[in-house]
Amino acid sequence: MRTIPMAPVALVAVMGCCGCRFGANPAFAAAHEFVRVEQAHRRLEQAAAALARCSQETKAPNGSAEARPSSALANAQRGFEVAWIRSQRTTAAFLSRALRAAPNAPEIARALEFVASDAVEVATLVRATTKDTQAALRMLRSAERTFVSVGRPVPVELARALATTSGR
Repeated sequence: MRTIPMAPVALVAVMGCCGCRFGANPAFAAAHEFVRVEQAHRRLEQAAAALARCSQETKAPNGSAEARPSSALANAQRGFEVAWIRSQRTTAAFLSRALRAAPNAPEIARALEFVASDAVEVATLVRATTKDTQAALRMLRSAERTFVSVGRPVPVELARALATTSGR
């Protein structure tokens, strides 16, 4: 699996909340804008499920981790990578705009929940399908930085996954 960029959410979230608060922006409709985040999240879930299925189907008959090459698996990996990147960018753009325009919008908390849950689920999938602990750790740390940058506590599930993955 190729390296997947992890920084978009953290980077844009930091840019969005660097003290540049302009108050509520009547032109920004958080609920309407959040629909894109939900759609990207659903596509990511579907792509992750497809990758998990293909990964299971391509395992050697004796159940060993040695996978048989498969174009379906390669396509599932590419689809997953694209969905992950789109989800990260969509969420980052939403958070950047929402934190400036509507800092108290409930959709911000929901978007941050997606950041945490997606990072945990995707890191688990990456570890299971590629055995790449470092890539999983980068995903989890990126999500952690997002919470730190927006001044929100790191969710327990994310902190637990970080501790487990890093061996802390």
